[in-house]
Amino acid sequence: MITKQRLTIATSITISVGFSVAFLMYFLPDEQRFSAFDDVDWTYLIPVPFVYLISLYLRSKRWSVILTSAIDTPHGSLLSSVLVGYMINAIAPVRLGDFVRGYHVALREKSGLLTVMGTLAVEKAFDTGTVLVLFALGGSAATALLSDSTLFSAIPGGIPTLVVVALLPALGVLGMFWFVRRYGRNSPGIDYENGSV
Repeated sequence: MITKQRLTIATSITISVGFSVAFLMYFLPDEQRFSAFDDVDWTYLIPVPFVYLISLYLRSKRWSVILTSAIDTPHGSLLSSVLVGYMINAIAPVRLGDFVRGYHVALREKSGLLTVMGTLAVEKAFDTGTVLVLFALGGSAATALLSDSTLFSAIPGGIPTLVVVALLPALGVLGMFWFVRRYGRNSPGIDYENGSV
């Protein structure tokens, strides 16, 4: 018997296989299409779906914790919204899936869109902070290991310039968060409680 759930799963698998075949046929040269798989150790792929599902579950739980600080306890799991958001991010530009999952939860929870999108901004700030910490640790280790190397001698300014340029996007995002935090509440014409302008 064909149920809605089975039809959804079958459609998802069909779309995934279709995108994979399209990638192989149109984006890989003929000589690399199958030779790329000659030395692949497929055993490493076995834990990938489980690790990915655990990652999505933990992300939905983290967002739930952030969201409960802005609205009442969410009705139901946020995992479906996170899954839809990541699926759209995989095929659409400019992280459109984040807006879709925020919009979906705002409709479901009958909450202001700006409130929900604000929790997504906080989530991205946590992600950015984590990346900054990892980058700082990795950059410090790489700087110590490569201090005597001539690998970066062709870059004007060397390693310090490379570190500053790499940090600029993250500093820009943190600067926007600081600006909104500092001056956003004083902006006229914005109802932060209902998410309307």
